Amino acid sequence: RGVYVTERGQNIDKKPNETYVSCDQMKSWIPLVEFVQPDESDTEGMERCLFLRTQLDLFISLCHGRNEECIRLITKDLSYLTWEEAYLGLSSESLPHSFRAKYCEIVIGLFVNVGNNYSVVENPQLSFIYEYVGSKDFGQNASSAEHY
Repeated sequence: RGVYVTERGQNIDKKPNETYVSCDQMKSWIPLVEFVQPDESDTEGMERCLFLRTQLDLFISLCHGRNEECIRLITKDLSYLTWEEAYLGLSSESLPHSFRAKYCEIVIGLFVNVGNNYSVVENPQLSFIYEYVGSKDFGQNASSAEHY
C-alpha cells in the first residue's frame, strides 16, 4: 500500500522480459515504457511518473552506505524490486535516459555495493620494492614501499 509495484511480464501473464507497473495494488498493469512517458497534457500520468521516480530515489537513499537491512527488505522480503527488474530497466533502450540512470544507481546501490563487495581501485598498491617482488616476503614487506 502506498508503493507502486513493478513486475516482470512473465510473472503476471504479460509480455516476457518487459517491466510492468501497478499503482492500484496489482489490479492493473501498465508497461513501464508507457508509464514513464505520459503525454504532457496528462497531469495525473505526470504525477504518477514523478511518484515512481521519487520511489526509486527513496530506495537508493535507504540503501545508501550498504544498509543491508533495507536492501534485504526491498529486494527479498517485500520484493519491491528484484535484480531482474532493475537490469531490465537499465538495459531497456525504450526508457528515457533519466530512468535508465536511476536503474543504474539502483543496480549499484542494491546489488553491487553490498556486503563485502569493495572496489579494488579504492586502495591500489602501485609501488613495490623490486627485491621483494616474487619472493615469499613480498606480501609482508610490500607495505613498506609506501615509505619510498
